[in-house]
Amino acid sequence: MSRSYAAPAVSLREVNGAWWFVDAGAQLFVSLGLNHVEAPLMLGPHNRRRTLKRYGADFVLPDGTPNPEGEGLRRWLKRVRVDMGVWGFNTLGYHTMVPQQLLGNGLHYVRRACTCGIEPYRRDVAYPDIFSDAFASDVERRLTPVCAEVREDPFCLGYAFADCPPWRVPAANAPATHPWIAHLASAPASTAGKQAWLQLLRERHESAEAVAKTYGLQAADWDGLAATDDWSAATDPKTARADSEAMLAQLAERWYHVHCEVVRREDPFRLVLGDKLVCGPEGLPDYLVPIVARYTDVLYIQWYARFDEQVEVLRDLHQRTGLPVLLGDSSFSVHLDCHSPHSKGIPVANHLEVGESYAGYLRAAMETGFVVGWHYCGYIEGRKGVTPDHDPTLERQCGLLDPFENEHADAVAWLRGANDHANIWHARPIP
Repeated sequence: MSRSYAAPAVSLREVNGAWWFVDAGAQLFVSLGLNHVEAPLMLGPHNRRRTLKRYGADFVLPDGTPNPEGEGLRRWLKRVRVDMGVWGFNTLGYHTMVPQQLLGNGLHYVRRACTCGIEPYRRDVAYPDIFSDAFASDVERRLTPVCAEVREDPFCLGYAFADCPPWRVPAANAPATHPWIAHLASAPASTAGKQAWLQLLRERHESAEAVAKTYGLQAADWDGLAATDDWSAATDPKTARADSEAMLAQLAERWYHVHCEVVRREDPFRLVLGDKLVCGPEGLPDYLVPIVARYTDVLYIQWYARFDEQVEVLRDLHQRTGLPVLLGDSSFSVHLDCHSPHSKGIPVANHLEVGESYAGYLRAAMETGFVVGWHYCGYIEGRKGVTPDHDPTLERQCGLLDPFENEHADAVAWLRGANDHANIWHARPIP
């Protein structure tokens, strides 16, 4: 049995129970990727001098940030491509800060199509009013040129919209109203987001008085609720969390609709990876599963765990959506004192165990048949002081190279062998 999506570039196909990406030459492949191919990791206080000496002073701009037009960056990326080829990787993952003109050319890549900074780890997180016409216009303005850049590129794996967006209701120890929803609720009554929030409350509560009681407000009617700009002190957290989940469903529906409308029009045959979604033992939020199934071509998942802890949850999500799973971000790591407070990745004792764990994880994932790739986190280690404003987690980054580009040979030996066998394991999925 064979099912496929028709596409002129990278597509998806199911063959005898195993899902594959298909390249422009009709060759089946699984996406073996590396994350955090990012020049800032080469420019910390510990390795900046070495980087500039090795790759050239034009690696950076006068302000000290990476120079996207410099020959130094091009020289470094040649080294990256050699490493990835020798190690058996074929894809640059979501976390790749490389100018568009330097992507592709033999390596597949995830095209980041980010329109706003909703990632909760950002220092400058900003929640937009996505119900507004202005938001739709801004997405159109930002995504249209992105699609034009990659429309003819056979190496683009697909579009990704955001990294770990906050699609989950608040935890029991957090304020009951989701921060995005609290932001919309605090806006003036005339805004689209505030109106959507009030309409949802009308549908879910008997009266304005019932809403005021749930959220500990003094408002006596709907006009009073519309004028309220502080929804942070819910006195009925259970009901408030249920309201947040219902509102998140509307936010997610609008988010995917607006983004996919542009992408499907401007680049109709390209895969939509959607958001890199945080998953865990509880799976994805129930409301989110049908939305993702409707708008995206894969389940693009971030989950740091052993595969035997993941497989049944992922299998259930695959069966509920009919979509293959792309494991977008996880790793194994050795704790280093220079990381603060700890390195990313599932902790193991040494780099030999990193490699052994990598091989075991990849084989188990490939043998399911429904996992169509894994993007490892990451290429090169971080250290204290490497902390760009957009991603303060980089100083905890683990990798297959140390910051001075010395290879962790014990890990790489196992990893190379596993990558070489990935297609073989995947072609014979275990029922």
